[in-house]
Amino acid sequence: MHGGRTVRLDVEDEAALAFVVVAPDQDEAMVSVSQISTSRGLLVGPIRIPGLDLDRTCRLERMDLDERPMGMAKQQTAWLDGVKISGRNLAVEGLPMPILNPETALLLHLRRR
Repeated sequence: MHGGRTVRLDVEDEAALAFVVVAPDQDEAMVSVSQISTSRGLLVGPIRIPGLDLDRTCRLERMDLDERPMGMAKQQTAWLDGVKISGRNLAVEGLPMPILNPETALLLHLRRR
């Protein structure tokens, strides 16, 4: 994916930042979630990801950035190993975020199936 529409995503936690780049054909997107500093609460909350075709299913995969652990949780969110999800679920219900260490990021690739 070499371009598309960039949207900053609403995040309940001031210590986190998220955005998505959606391809012009709405078949693919890259999502970045960054934990800038320590959160006041433990969870960032679900992040709603707009812009994909609402009626199509896509495959969500985590892109490995480096070898550092993401967070202190013994068990992270199950979808981190990949999941199929609809554009409607991503836009309306959102995606629950894993617990991230400060100064770490999560990069997700969404591709239509």
